[in-house]
Amino acid sequence: MEVTLHIPDEIAKRLSAAGGDVSRRALEAIALEGYRDQTLTLYQVSEMLALSRIETEDFLGQHHVPLAVINEADLDREAALFEAACRRSRWRSRFDLYDWIQSARLGHRHDAP
Repeated sequence: MEVTLHIPDEIAKRLSAAGGDVSRRALEAIALEGYRDQTLTLYQVSEMLALSRIETEDFLGQHHVPLAVINEADLDREAALFEAACRRSRWRSRFDLYDWIQSARLGHRHDAP
């Protein structure tokens, strides 16, 4: 989905002067707020910002957003999202995905293959 924001010129100039792409900053703000209010999962933030899991965790940390506690239901939901992504993306097999999810359950932090 593509969204258009109308920002007054003066405010847009100030945001641009502060550095960075205003569109990217808006996207990041939406992702941060979505994660804070638990509308978005870590995986969804990662997809939205085109970041790896580790980069997403670092991004959240830089913005002082703690990682959500992942319970069994959340982990199952994350697994379902990864399963869907597996069908359309970089996972070589369901076993790669399974191994990655299992290591996440054990608390190991590493990036997806």
